[in-house]
Formats: sequence, structure tokens, C-alpha cells
Amino acid sequence: MASIQAGLTVASVLMLSGCATPALAQEKPVGNLYVACQSGEETPAFALCQVYIAGFVNGMFADRMMNKRNTPICIPAHTAIKKMLPVILEFMRLRPELSTSDPDGISGMLAAIFLHNYPCLK
Repeated sequence: MASIQAGLTVASVLMLSGCATPALAQEKPVGNLYVACQSGEETPAFALCQVYIAGFVNGMFADRMMNKRNTPICIPAHTAIKKMLPVILEFMRLRPELSTSDPDGISGMLAAIFLHNYPCLK
């Protein structure tokens, strides 16, 4: 657990300093996230994967709260990133074309995954 926390700290510092983001922003960003998320729990790349997904989810919730609007995505409270990860990896495995054709890159792909797997019930 301590090594994962250390990895998350390192990944967070790298992301904030701009050192880690080029790895995810290259020609095939979804493919790079896919590789990072499959790299093994004890690797810095896996920590970067978790930090990126957590940042996306936190940004989505912050936008919802700040703008006082509902979104069509309703991730249950206290859902761990590790629980979301198999769904994200399976989607990327089944839809590799998104790594080159999705104009919104990783964010658009994550939004599509969450919308499909965590829709708000009406």
C-alpha cells in the first residue's frame, strides 16, 4: 500500500510539473493510457493511470457542483478506481480505433465509457 501511495505521489508531482503528461498526449493517447493501466500495480505508469482517471472523475464532479447542473453520468459514491479499471481496459481493448479516431482523445473515451457503464437512472 505504501508503494502505491508513493507512486501516486510521484505521478501527481510529475503531472503537475508537466513531466508525465507528454507520455499520454502522444499520437495514440488512448493506447498509451491502456499500456499504463496494464503495467502492473507496483509501477509508476500504473500510478499515473490511476491518477489520470481519478482526475477525470474528480473534474467531472467538480464541474457538476460548481455549475449546479446534472450530468448523464452517475458513478456510485465511493467507487474505487481499481473497480472501474477492468471496465475501462475492456472498452479500450474492444475499441482500439478510438486511439486514433476520437477527436477528444482520452477524455472523450473516458466520458463514453462512464456514460455507458454508469448512466443516471431516470
